[in-house]
Amino acid sequence: MANFPKLASRRFGAPPSFEETPGNLAAPEIAPAAPQTPAGARKTRQKTGRTVLFSTRVSEQFDRDFRATAARDNLLLTRLLELAFDAYKREKNS
Repeated sequence: MANFPKLASRRFGAPPSFEETPGNLAAPEIAPAAPQTPAGARKTRQKTGRTVLFSTRVSEQFDRDFRATAARDNLLLTRLLELAFDAYKREKNS
């Protein structure tokens, strides 16, 4: 039997005896089912070509609004940022 430290035995109690667990080692292990993905959700990671880390600090209100907009339009945060920058460049050049 394993030798648990005193702390572990107090926290979890004494382990069951061998007689109290007949067949446990012979029983098959059953893995939990994979979670279901909602319709329209991305199921696999796709290569996007985005390799550079871009980090900044924003206000809590901006973060809430930005994330809500991305969720509403079913966009990645990165994609929404790219669209916003494209709109800024178009506005600046006209």
